[in-house]
Amino acid sequence: VRGPDGRQHEVQHPKGIAPSQIVKYAQQQIASASNAEDAFVVDVGKGLFAGGSQAAVSSAAGVTQWMGQSFGSDSLLQAAEDMRQYGQGIAEDIGLDEDFRQSFFGQVVQGLGQVPVTIGAGAAGLALAGPAGMIGAAAITTGGQMSSEFLTDMEGTLGKGYTEFNPEEKANALTGMLAQTALGTALETVAVGKALKPLLRKLETTGVSGKVLKKAIGKDRNALREIVEAAGAEGLTEAAQGQSLDTLASMLYDEERELITMDTLKRRAMEFGVGAVVGGTVSGGAQILGNPEKTSTTKKDLKKPVSERAGLEVPRTAE
Repeated sequence: VRGPDGRQHEVQHPKGIAPSQIVKYAQQQIASASNAEDAFVVDVGKGLFAGGSQAAVSSAAGVTQWMGQSFGSDSLLQAAEDMRQYGQGIAEDIGLDEDFRQSFFGQVVQGLGQVPVTIGAGAAGLALAGPAGMIGAAAITTGGQMSSEFLTDMEGTLGKGYTEFNPEEKANALTGMLAQTALGTALETVAVGKALKPLLRKLETTGVSGKVLKKAIGKDRNALREIVEAAGAEGLTEAAQGQSLDTLASMLYDEERELITMDTLKRRAMEFGVGAVVGGTVSGGAQILGNPEKTSTTKKDLKKPVSERAGLEVPRTAE
């Protein structure tokens, strides 16, 4: 059947029906396919928004939690608890399809939505205090997320909020938060740094020099290797964070938490896969942003006059 847009469509219909009925079947099936395509695009947008929003709220909740515990402020602790609950409901509040949210691709989309939060914090830290500020801001953002992740799991397991914990539960919460935050932040900082390595290199370079032009010839080969390394690092980081959370839970508040079963192995594999795709994607984007003027360098550049050579960013230390 040829549609109004001039394209031909294959239509499934019962045998022996009239041509006019075939047209009705075609209209229904074309409309259904169009709605499904629109719904998918909407879910991708919602997934990106949900991932970014949850990451931002989770970071804020984690920082607020630590402030509340440091200053002994019940109001800050309650605010952190409220933020954690709010963050968990963002996807549902915006109407993100549950099947899409739980799917592999949906989790990748949400993971990509979280990346700008960490990068944005790092960029702000870089502007305010240089490289040290960048690392510190990114670590605080990630640390807040790790703390919130641990407490959200503990609250969900015990069926009550942190403010309702007894003294022993609060002590266990503090132990678990410290461990999960330290391990998760260290792993995530390394993984994100590896993914953004090409972009970070660009921030440290300036000028043009033929002295290091030969080194640039190997960039294209290194690009793929860096993407693969970043994918592996982020995948291992996500799986390790999930396993450490389950381990701490079994030690501190959930003795029945299973650590090595087929279900847990499937979760770890899912976490690794999602992290690997997100890490590889971010690294690929960093490769593009880190080398916007030229995607490859050949030996022909060495034969050109310096004024005609492609622009090449060179480390200050090599000038």
